[in-house]
Amino acid sequence: QYQNNLDYTLTNNESSCRTCPSEAFCWGGAKIGPKEGYWRYSNTTDELLECPHTDACLGVNPGGAAGRGKCDTSEGYEGRLCASCIKGYVHSWKYFCTKCNNLALIIVRLLGVSTLVVGFVSWIVSATLKAAKSMKNEAISVCLRILTNYFQLVILTAAYELNWPALMEQIFLYQEMVGSYSDQLFSFDCLLQEMGVTLDYTYFNMLLFAVLPFILVFIAAVFWLIYGRVKKTEVKANFITTVIILLFIIHPSIVNKSAAVLSCRSIGDDNTYVTSNLELQCWTSEHYAWGLGVALPSLIIWGFGLPAAGTYLLVKNRSELFGDPAIKQKFGFLYAGYREQCYYWEALVVYRKLAISAISIFLFNINRNIQGAFALGVLVIALALQQKYRPFNAAELNRMEMQSVMVAFATIYFGLYYVTDKVSNGLKMVFIVIMIFLNLYFLGTWLKTVIVTLKKSKTSVHIAHVSSTARPLNDVVAEKLNWEPLNKDEKELELSERQVLESRAVRIGAWEDDKDKSMNGSSDGANGLQDPQFVFEKETPKGDENGKDEVQGV
Repeated sequence: QYQNNLDYTLTNNESSCRTCPSEAFCWGGAKIGPKEGYWRYSNTTDELLECPHTDACLGVNPGGAAGRGKCDTSEGYEGRLCASCIKGYVHSWKYFCTKCNNLALIIVRLLGVSTLVVGFVSWIVSATLKAAKSMKNEAISVCLRILTNYFQLVILTAAYELNWPALMEQIFLYQEMVGSYSDQLFSFDCLLQEMGVTLDYTYFNMLLFAVLPFILVFIAAVFWLIYGRVKKTEVKANFITTVIILLFIIHPSIVNKSAAVLSCRSIGDDNTYVTSNLELQCWTSEHYAWGLGVALPSLIIWGFGLPAAGTYLLVKNRSELFGDPAIKQKFGFLYAGYREQCYYWEALVVYRKLAISAISIFLFNINRNIQGAFALGVLVIALALQQKYRPFNAAELNRMEMQSVMVAFATIYFGLYYVTDKVSNGLKMVFIVIMIFLNLYFLGTWLKTVIVTLKKSKTSVHIAHVSSTARPLNDVVAEKLNWEPLNKDEKELELSERQVLESRAVRIGAWEDDKDKSMNGSSDGANGLQDPQFVFEKETPKGDENGKDEVQGV
């Protein structure tokens, strides 16, 4: 008769019996097998490994034959740790398998995702190109950049193996579907199976993203070349802006796909396997070829080279970033919304995401609490720097950025509690509610900010002409300022049309050379007005060069 938790021996040569592990069923002798959620890499070992997706591992039938444990093949799982997908299934997120549709539905899905992604990217590009001429579009461009950073950061933190409950796994899956535009657009795993391609999907995806920057640059060049020929206009700045935005969006995916090939883990035997695909053995001749020949160069060139190149361009043109509309149209996406002293800040944001991703991938084999502690350390530094320097030129944007990093911090912090069994299920449910609330609060704040921005843009001032008593203005600047919305301070001070135009021109140095400083006595009183480039309340952080020490409008 079957009795569980009996002592056992793996060989007849052992002088004493061993106590049955809590993760196993033991029914005497060498009969031992894993429980649900665990896997055994050999019938001659008592080392039991927890499956990354516990529901995929069914364990053994107590009292039956000893073994490594069964995988839930009905849901598409197989292989080591039941972390691979059988034919007809693909990974939807981490180690979750999803059934492929037929070829027609796969193509329809790709077309649908492509339409949504292209539409969203076009919105960002359009808003950025118009940002040099419109406060509203600059505000929208900055908000979209913050939203993209938020999704990328949350997805990176959610990738940590912290025993997330099923509800949070599902939420993370939806966030990845929204935030990983490039992953969704270039997900061909099911299509590769339908076409009979034998190259492993891990290598294929890594190769695709390694050459993707060249593909996107070519597509952008063709589009703007045709557009320029049709419209008979100069499109060089538009092309540069488009390339910068596209590379910004796909950068985290390039890093993840490349680094994943170089990340290996042991599962008990003498070999190591690619962490994201345990069917691929590391450091074979094939793995060396893909890892050192493609993944490592891609990680160096795109992962670290892209943000370094972007920073170089900003430093090189730093004297013209906030004064030359042509420079702003080309590179404005990289620094729009930041104060002049913090024009380089986006590079820090990119390297922060790189650090979070590197900790997740390359520190996978160490203790998960230590891995989480490293990630929390990076986020604490990010929060401290954000609080100290408040790099954005508007209070709303600084608050949103702070909230975005706080959501990532809370995700890791509360996730560490799911690693231990000492926390009650009730408390874990409280943590889930808190994480959901923080995500919804950020998204609500972001949406509110965008709506307020759009509403403010409807309150505009039109100056029919410039008074002959006013100083002469550059015609281009005058035309630009003519249609800009009234900002908060201009409304409160009830300035005349001429004073509004004059004060804005003073702020951006648009006056022609005129030594008469006292004409109408209006320029001195206008110097405190906020920068006309943005529609939010301007913020001056502590210790800035003007000696101001609090948030102020005038």
